[in-house]
Amino acid sequence: TAFLALEPALGDVPPENTSLIELRSRVFDVRTNASEIRRDDHFIPLTDVKWFNNAKEYDPHLHPTVIHIESRPGGVGRYIWFPDEASDRHPHTEGIADFFFLEGYEVRWLSGGPPGVNGVILLFPKDSPEDFYVSCVYVKSEGVPKFCGMRVSYPPDPDLRIKVRIYQVTSPLNDFRTMARKVRTMVYCLDVTEAVKAGTWTQGPHIDPDGPLPDLFNCRDLQS
Repeated sequence: TAFLALEPALGDVPPENTSLIELRSRVFDVRTNASEIRRDDHFIPLTDVKWFNNAKEYDPHLHPTVIHIESRPGGVGRYIWFPDEASDRHPHTEGIADFFFLEGYEVRWLSGGPPGVNGVILLFPKDSPEDFYVSCVYVKSEGVPKFCGMRVSYPPDPDLRIKVRIYQVTSPLNDFRTMARKVRTMVYCLDVTEAVKAGTWTQGPHIDPDGPLPDLFNCRDLQS
C-alpha cells in the first residue's frame, strides 16, 4: 500500500500527515493519520482504522466482520474469481448441508468435500456472479460454519477486491447480498480518486473514534 500520491496523475498531495492511502489506481481517504495504519503492499485494513471499526460495530450485518481492501499480490497474472471457475473446477454438491442452499445462489464445493464431508463451500448469486462470492469452512460434525469469507468486486478498479471475514455465521445464513452492498458503498464513500486527480481534494478534519461517528453509508457525511 502506498501512502500519499506516487503517480503524477494523482496531482499534488501534501507530503506528511495526510489521511490518504493509494492502492492500485485508487486513492482512499481514511480520515485519520494514514501513517498510523498497519502497512502492507496489497491491502488496506479498514477495521484497523479505529473510527471506522467503531462505526461498523453498530451495523447489525457488519459488526462481526473484518474488512480489507485488497489488490492482486504483485499486480501480475489473472485475478481468480471463483464463480468463473465453478462449472469446470467445482461441479458437485454431494454432502453439502441443506442450509447452504439459499434461494438465488449457486452452491458448490470449492475444495475438499466427501467422504469426510469437510471442506470449503462456495456460494455466489446466480443473477450477478460477478458481484461477490462467499466461501465457508464446513465441518459436518460442527453444523453451521464458524467462519465464512466474502470477496466483493470493486468496479472502479478490477484489480481490487473488498475482503470481508465473517466471524459470526448465523442460522439461517447471513444476508450476504446486503453485506456486499453495504461494504461496497462504504468503500465508494472513502474513494476520493477523482477529487485528487482534479486537484479539488482538501484535507478534512480527522475523525475522533471516541466522538460522534459518521454514517458509513452516506458519502456526503464521510467526505465532509
